[in-house]
Amino acid sequence: SLYPFGAEVGDKGLKMDAEDGNSPYITPPMGFPFMGRLYERVYFSDNGLVQFQSVTENEQYLLPAPSATGFPENMNVSLLAAFWDDADLTRGNGRLLYQEYHKLDMANIYSQIVFNRTANEVSKFEEGRNNPAFTPAWILKITWDQFYAEPNLDTNTFQCILTTDGVRSFALLRYGEMLWGPGRRLHHDALIGYTDGKSSYKEPTVPPGNLFGPGGRYRPQDLKGVTGKPGQLVYDLKGRSGSDVDPRVSCQAWATKEPDPAEWTMELSSCPCTRTQAQEDLSFLQDTTDPGSRVKELRAQRWGGAGGDVFQSILSNRRGSGKRCVYEPDGPLLAGYNTRRKNEDLLPFQWCCMESPLCHFYLNKRPLDRCQGYGWDSPPMVYGSLHIITFDGTEYTFKALGVFVILRLSSGAGYNIFTLQGQTDKLQTDTKGIAEVPAVVRMAAFYQGIGKFQIEWRCVENRDGLQVFVDGVEVPVTVDPRHADKACVVHVGEKDFAVRCTSVNRCVAVYAGGLHVVAWRVAGHKQMAAMVEVPQTFYNRTVGLMGLWSSMPSDDFLMSDGRPLRSADPNSPSEEELHTFGLSFSWSLLSFGQLFKTMDQKTSTDHPRHSPLLLASVSPADLEGLRRTCEGSTQCIHDTVATGSSELGLQTLEAKKQYKNLALIYGNMPPIVTEPKVILCRVNSTVNVQIVAQDPNKDPITYSLLFLNGLLTWTPLTTQPVQLTVMVSDQLSSSLFTPILRVCNCLNGGSCQYD
Repeated sequence: SLYPFGAEVGDKGLKMDAEDGNSPYITPPMGFPFMGRLYERVYFSDNGLVQFQSVTENEQYLLPAPSATGFPENMNVSLLAAFWDDADLTRGNGRLLYQEYHKLDMANIYSQIVFNRTANEVSKFEEGRNNPAFTPAWILKITWDQFYAEPNLDTNTFQCILTTDGVRSFALLRYGEMLWGPGRRLHHDALIGYTDGKSSYKEPTVPPGNLFGPGGRYRPQDLKGVTGKPGQLVYDLKGRSGSDVDPRVSCQAWATKEPDPAEWTMELSSCPCTRTQAQEDLSFLQDTTDPGSRVKELRAQRWGGAGGDVFQSILSNRRGSGKRCVYEPDGPLLAGYNTRRKNEDLLPFQWCCMESPLCHFYLNKRPLDRCQGYGWDSPPMVYGSLHIITFDGTEYTFKALGVFVILRLSSGAGYNIFTLQGQTDKLQTDTKGIAEVPAVVRMAAFYQGIGKFQIEWRCVENRDGLQVFVDGVEVPVTVDPRHADKACVVHVGEKDFAVRCTSVNRCVAVYAGGLHVVAWRVAGHKQMAAMVEVPQTFYNRTVGLMGLWSSMPSDDFLMSDGRPLRSADPNSPSEEELHTFGLSFSWSLLSFGQLFKTMDQKTSTDHPRHSPLLLASVSPADLEGLRRTCEGSTQCIHDTVATGSSELGLQTLEAKKQYKNLALIYGNMPPIVTEPKVILCRVNSTVNVQIVAQDPNKDPITYSLLFLNGLLTWTPLTTQPVQLTVMVSDQLSSSLFTPILRVCNCLNGGSCQYD
C-alpha cells in the first residue's frame, strides 16, 4: 500500500509548464550514500526518475525516457528509476508531490506513520540479511499521482521513499494503480532500477516480452520483491565497500557509529601546554616506540604527526581511553588527541580530513586537546628535617617521631578516599650515624576510591635506593639511566594505577584522575621526601600535615577532629602550637589504623628543641656564612645546624629549588586561542578572521601569520584539505592553533552550504 500523501498530510506540490521538468535541489543534511559515494543533492523528474549530484555539479539533466538498452551509457550520472518513462504533467489531474522528514515529530500523526513504517519495513529487510535494525535520520517521500503517459490518456500512481541514517541508504518503491497501456506509443522501454554510470541494476521483465500482462514491465503493482508483497520493492543503495568507497561515506559511517566523546573522555587530564611541562608531568611518558611504516604514514597526516615529540598518558581511563600529545622540539603543543583506540583513529582522520572536507565530523568525535584547563595548583611537599609546605603555601617545621597522616582526601559526603601516611624516625646518615632530628623514613598510600591496594616506599638498607611494595609484594626498581624514558614504568595495576621510577631514589604513584604521589630519597641518607599533586575535585576536602586546601592560609591548620588550631596568631602559629597540630594526626590517636604492616616504634610526644633555640646556639658570624651557603633558605640553615651536615642542608635547599623550578615551569602558561574553532571559506574569496587568544598570566600576546592585532587574511584557491597553523606567543612560551577549515566551491552565484 502507498504511504499517506497529498496536501492534507503536508506534501508540497510541483507544477510543470513543459512536458518534462525537474524538482528543485533537495539537500539531505548528512548527504545521501549511493553506490559507494556520498551525494549532497537529490532531485527528481516528472518522468519517474531520481538523480543524485555532488555540489560540484550544477547542471540538471532532463531525461524523458530510457533507451531500449536501459540507462544511458554515454553519461556518468547516478540515477534511481522508480518508474522511468515519458510522462506529461501538463495534462489531466496528475500531481507530483514530495515531503522531507528530518526528525520524528510526535505532534504530527502522519510524520509518525512515515517514520515508523519506514523504520519497520527497512528493519525487516535488514533482519533477513542479518543486519541490525534501522533508524531513519532523513526521509524523502515522492509521489507521482495519476500521471498521464505521453501521448496516452491512462494514468499511473506510484511512490519512492528514500531514506538514510547517514551510513546505510535505501529506496522503498510502492506501486498503486499502474494503468498505462500500449496506446500509440512507439517504444515500451519503461525501466525500474538504479545506476552510478559504471554499474547498474535493472528490474527484470519475466518473461522478457511481458509488457502489460500481470507482473509485466508496465504492471509493477504485481511484482513481488524480497518483501514478498505485491507492488513493494526495497533497494539497498549504499553499494560498494572496501577501498573503492567514497572517503566521505567512510568518514560519515565512522562518525555515526562513534559515541559522544563525553562518554569516554571522563577523567582524562589535559595535555601539558609545553614540552617542558610534559617532561615534568609524571603521568605522561615520551613515546619512542616504532609503530611501523603504515602507522607512521597515517600519523604523519595528522596535525603534528610528521614531526615533533610524542608524549602518551601512562594510564587509560575506565573506558580504556588515553591521551596523546605532540610537541614541537622547541616546546609548543602541536596537537593533543583523545585516543579511544590508539591507532584505529588514524584512518578516520584520513577519510574525514585528508580525502574529504568532513574534518568537522572527525573533530566532533575526536576533539583536539589544546591544553585547556591544564594547570598546576602548587602541591604540598614534605622534605628535609622536617619541613612542610601546605596546599596554600604556608611553610612550617614539625618535629615528632611516629606515624602520622601526611594527607587524607575525603569524598563530598565525608568518606575517606585516600590516605598517605609517613613514619618518622631519627635521621640516619651514611657518615655521621644517627642525628637527633626527625626524618620521614617510610611512607604508605591507600586509595580507596579506585581499588583495594596499597603502595609503600622504604629506604633500601646499606645503600642508596628505594624499595617499592604494592600490596606487600616488592616491585623491582630497575632504571636504565641511558633510556630512562623507556624503562621507568615499573608497575601497572589492573586498573587506574601505575608506579613510575625516574631513578633508583625517586618513584611516583600515578593514579587515574590526576592524583600523583612523588616520593624520593635523599642520596646517602635514610631520609625521604614527598610531593602530592591533587585534582581540583578535592578542593576543601584535605586534612593532615599538608593542611586544608582552601586558598586561605589562615585556616591551613585544621585539627584531626575538624576544629581549627587554637593560636594567639592564626596567621603565624608558633612551632609549639604546630607541634600540637601535628600530633593530632598521629595514627594512634585516630579512629582508623595505620597502613604499615610492621612497626616497632611508638609516637614520641616529647617537646623537641624548637628552631629559634636551635639557631640561637650559632654565632652571628657562622649564621651569616650559613645564609650565604644556603642562599637565604631558613630550612637549609636549620637542617645544617640540626644535623651538623652542610650536605644535608644543601639537599634540603635543592628540594626547595626543584619545587620553585616546577612552579616556574607550570606557572607560566602560554596564550590559548579561544576562537574561532571553525573558519568558513569560499574558493578564490578572501576571508578576514579575527583570532582571539587569552593569556592566563595576562602577558602581551603576539601572533604569527597574522597582523599584530590577530587578524587573519587568507584566500583559499582550491577545496583540497589544507592545514593552517597560527602561533600565539607571550614573552616566555607559545602555543599553536590549527582551526577547522570548511572550504566550498560554489559556481554561478550559488550559496555555500556548510552543514
